[in-house]
Amino acid sequence: MTKNDETQFEKDVREGKLVPEKIMQSHIDNFNQGGGEKPVKVMPTEAKDREYVSGFFTQEKIIKGRTPKEMEYRLGLNPGDLENGATIYELAETPNAGQFVPAGYTHMPAGRFHEEGGKYPMGPGVIQFKLKEDVPAKVVGKVNYDERWMGHYVGEKENAVSHSRSDESASKSIDHSTQLSEDSAKANSEPEQTDEYYQGHGY
Repeated sequence: MTKNDETQFEKDVREGKLVPEKIMQSHIDNFNQGGGEKPVKVMPTEAKDREYVSGFFTQEKIIKGRTPKEMEYRLGLNPGDLENGATIYELAETPNAGQFVPAGYTHMPAGRFHEEGGKYPMGPGVIQFKLKEDVPAKVVGKVNYDERWMGHYVGEKENAVSHSRSDESASKSIDHSTQLSEDSAKANSEPEQTDEYYQGHGY
């Protein structure tokens, strides 16, 4: 790995600024709590679901209650990357310390300081990680571009909100769940930057 390929985390470890073992174990312990802490990966919906995923991932609490359009912004993706819908994958097992690396927050695209004209825009500063190898994963949700992902499948349904409900009741349920999601994110996620500070990364 060349220095130009390093994430900020890897650079800090190399320079002796961080004790990687303790940091990695802290992230793994968080993943193992389940719920909103679970590691998930967002991808454009494809013709065939994948059995393995790689690259960047985040945690469920970051995207729950969001539409793919909102996910693009939060995850530092380019506008329109998820225009055909999003598929949410949950890692089949908690990755071990040799399988991933922390990649900072999404105001650092791909875990590096933002550069004008880069591949990805800046995001609002939500946590991100990067897999170092392909790992098994399962699909836990699929949503259209303007549809909110409310969490894991419920039976054969894709969302906790049933599409068979009336528009009014579904709307109330979505609004309530979204508020819970936003309250949870404020309480559990690392502090986010304001809109004035802003942005980055790509999955």
